[in-house]
Amino acid sequence: MGLVLARLLARRGIRACLIAPIESGPNTGFRPIALSEPSFALCESLAPIDAATATPIKTVHVSQRNAPGRTLMHATEHGLTALGRVIELADLSRQLAAGIDTCAPQVQHLSGVVTDWHAEASSVRVSWEGVDGTASEVTVRLLVLADGGKSVAREHDTAPVGARRTTPSTAVRDFGQAAIVCAIRSERGHRGVAWERFTADGPIALLPHGEQHALVWTLPAGKAASLVGTDDARFIAALTEAFGTDLGRFESPGERQTQPITSRRSSAGGHRVLRIGNAAQTLHPVAGQGLNLGLRDALVLALQAASDPLADPGSARFIAHYERSRQFDRRVTLGLTDALALVFRFGTGTGAGPGATLPARVRGIALELLDRCPPARRFLARRMMLGARAIP
Repeated sequence: MGLVLARLLARRGIRACLIAPIESGPNTGFRPIALSEPSFALCESLAPIDAATATPIKTVHVSQRNAPGRTLMHATEHGLTALGRVIELADLSRQLAAGIDTCAPQVQHLSGVVTDWHAEASSVRVSWEGVDGTASEVTVRLLVLADGGKSVAREHDTAPVGARRTTPSTAVRDFGQAAIVCAIRSERGHRGVAWERFTADGPIALLPHGEQHALVWTLPAGKAASLVGTDDARFIAALTEAFGTDLGRFESPGERQTQPITSRRSSAGGHRVLRIGNAAQTLHPVAGQGLNLGLRDALVLALQAASDPLADPGSARFIAHYERSRQFDRRVTLGLTDALALVFRFGTGTGAGPGATLPARVRGIALELLDRCPPARRFLARRMMLGARAIP
């Protein structure tokens, strides 16, 4: 997210200092992400994206296991060739990082990681460590934490000397679940369809990714831990039982890893500090909205900074205005993804038709009505692509 923000600011003639070890790329393993088409267009406007690394999503199929009802969303309904693209995070980061040094003098790239900071009345002293282990310091007017919340985006006293000392707060919701992520093939192939299937244990997403699917399978944490290390045959059998046979036989699962499922909303970073992307909030992966929301964070911040180049971006007024402008989109997107994960998990049936539970039958009716009502379906698709504040 820091790369995106730096490029957005540079394009508007605003100077930024980017502290990130981007030469080595992120150490994330296989981490597929679903970019909405507007998000992909934003990234592509900042740096050339190799089409071979980004697989189009032409159709989204939403259904529930062993219960009636399904909804299909097609790119053609919106006059688009794709609703979004699936790309590995490492590939996207590498392509956004390519040529970042050519953005000088607007972007000063420091290859390293932030280790600490101290906010003063009119600036922030940022301590950072280079890839060679050298400790250094840089002074900025505003520190933007865009590291995904894994290192420096933590509780930190950022009040200036003599000011009332405050500690940012974080609200965390633990779903007691984990996602198994891997690449896998199917007998029938993906044909550009992204599947979202809800089960009693949690949603299963099968996204088109090259010639394979990118699997994101949400399960109770203990069950995920036991499945991630099992042999391929048992893993495929468990996936088939959970998902069904719509795609035929599954085969050739890649290396599997797990990620804990939580949602988190952090308060503003403090005096002269802002959080964006996963440093500000993390979402349940059920709707694939985390990175899309973060990109909107970065875009709004860049637009706000460009609207008044003479304004102090670290002032309380600037930060408060930014936080207000992002509040609605963040709350709605976070709330909807949490609700979607919980509602579809509750009462999922173990048999189709009359064997399905009442909640599953009600959800099935809702999915069918949505499928038969193009305006409602298009409205939902637009919210997923453009965010909660988008004009219908």
